Amino acid sequence: MRKYFEGIAYNVSRSSQWGDFFLASAFILGVLALRQAHEPLPPWLGSIASQVVLLVLSYAAATAYVTVMPMLQGKPTIFRQEWAEIYHGLFIFPFLLYLVATALLATFCIGEWRVLAIELVFVLVWLGLVGYDGWYGMLDQQKYIKDYPPGSPSATYFWW
Repeated sequence: MRKYFEGIAYNVSRSSQWGDFFLASAFILGVLALRQAHEPLPPWLGSIASQVVLLVLSYAAATAYVTVMPMLQGKPTIFRQEWAEIYHGLFIFPFLLYLVATALLATFCIGEWRVLAIELVFVLVWLGLVGYDGWYGMLDQQKYIKDYPPGSPSATYFWW
């Protein structure tokens, strides 16, 4: 997507490079634990209403994170970003939050405590990567690329 719209393919953000992998892994662990469960999920977790509530809460949290938080900090909002950031912030990130929240709840309800612990570690790794990106300014990818152009010794991002 970046190659098409911006002419170069890159990904600066560690929470995007590796964090999405950890969130997807947490979801997959939840699915695998659910497939091996001996007890059914509680009816409230399997209902359409609870899934809609989880989806709305995930979308609201992700949208607040990518739009409201930058405005409060005086930074450019996602709507002033490139298409890849808009797509990731408004579609991929909320969907991953929804999947992980569902997996965590399902794993908790079936009582697979070891799997739940691993899922929580994966979520904490993702949070650590978000913190790392925020600390080093990698969440604003275009600014980071302007400050550290390709080929500079300080450039610490992937080119695809």
